[in-house]
Amino acid sequence: PRDITYCVEKSDQHPAGRTMEYGSYDEAYTPLVRDHSQIIRDRGRLWLRRFLYYSMFLTLMISVVRFPFLITNLTVWFWIIHVLWFELDFEQPRHGILIRALHGLSFIGSYMIGVLATLLITVFNPGFMAQRAEIEKQSLSFAWAVFVWMHWVPPILTTVDLILNADILRKRHHVSHIRSKSLSHSWKHALHIFWRIFMVLSPSMVIGVWYGAGFTPQKVYLVPHVNYYAVIPAAIVLNLGVGGFLIYYLFKRDAQQNPSVNL
Repeated sequence: PRDITYCVEKSDQHPAGRTMEYGSYDEAYTPLVRDHSQIIRDRGRLWLRRFLYYSMFLTLMISVVRFPFLITNLTVWFWIIHVLWFELDFEQPRHGILIRALHGLSFIGSYMIGVLATLLITVFNPGFMAQRAEIEKQSLSFAWAVFVWMHWVPPILTTVDLILNADILRKRHHVSHIRSKSLSHSWKHALHIFWRIFMVLSPSMVIGVWYGAGFTPQKVYLVPHVNYYAVIPAAIVLNLGVGGFLIYYLFKRDAQQNPSVNL
């Protein structure tokens, strides 16, 4: 009932600075409902990431065990990154460096792999899907379903993950909270710049390592000819475009809402 009064003991550390508070029953219940709702949302986001982690991990294991040659596939390299990314717990401050290292790799890389793989099967090797279905002894429709799951579902998942966890990700990406007497303000600002550059360029670094390991589209995907004069500029523009969006969403947009954020 609204006319029933309540008496709640306050902690000594409560900002109210007093030990007792009086009010109506509804006034006391409302903040508890809000806190409980926030807990439900946090748990929902956590369990969603757990589900995605196990789904992607099982997909990765089944693919590599059944067809070991797929370990040379650039898509599989980025799926390993996606598995590591969705395994991270954002609520753990000690995961901050891993979050900064893997976020750009997973988010930007998912879009790059999706676009480049689409170019592969539509422009450079239109018969790729039929070849892969024959090698894996699967139907062509199943091969297409696997292609969509492996190449176009990750961009959707990483984008939803970014939107749902934007606040905690902004907190983990900032290094201004590091308390160290040996790090001045200028050094912390330099760390900000370093991590943002790494965030944007890291997917291209992985692709460079893939090429450096001796893997090429000709060897791995049986592409007869690749016009690198067109592919490399397109990949760079895509990398910088998606990376620029990620930087804006995490930092510039946050700075507009919170001018105290150090950019």
